[in-house]
Amino acid sequence: MIAGMTLLALLLAFAEPAPSSPMTKAPVCTCDTIKRTDGWCELCKVGYLVGVKIESASFFELLDAHGHQIDPRLLVCDPCRVLYESHGYCPRCHVGFVGKQMYFSKLTYYLARGKVSDAGGITCTTCLTNAQKSGWCSVCKIGMVGHRAYRDRSEFEQTAKLREILISAIPLEKECWSCALAMINDGTCLKCNTSFLGGHRVPAKSP
Repeated sequence: MIAGMTLLALLLAFAEPAPSSPMTKAPVCTCDTIKRTDGWCELCKVGYLVGVKIESASFFELLDAHGHQIDPRLLVCDPCRVLYESHGYCPRCHVGFVGKQMYFSKLTYYLARGKVSDAGGITCTTCLTNAQKSGWCSVCKIGMVGHRAYRDRSEFEQTAKLREILISAIPLEKECWSCALAMINDGTCLKCNTSFLGGHRVPAKSP
């Protein structure tokens, strides 16, 4: 079986760009909006994921910010079928499920488990500060990772750690996009056969 993230990576790596249409409207800057909604600005050619700037369109697409609806009958992994219903993450396939959506990266799976919070509605100064990057408020008992709020401390810590790994993976993506994805997903690079755990390279397994 080809893991979901791996299949998506292969499809995007070899896909041809769609031809532009003469009727397409000129793009406008959407950076202010996408910083809050995890999107891509066609004018500036940058994307933002949980407040982190990403300049590679293909890498941003591979991270799969908003997930995809799937037919669960097409899942060939037995644990994935169970996790689809229980909203879990499959470490073997590197895919997660939240709200009947499939997410092709560990980071975006955990982001989907958080509650999107409008900074304009936050009254706690600590939470507002945390929303700029990440942090836990001991008064509100809420962790913020960008615009995502978490009441579960362990989920907050995992998401905050993955955000930091994303920041470390962005420079690596310029050398090898597959290594960068493997770093985020605790996986193995399809091209270099380099494995990662917790954002760090680990010794290759013996054959």
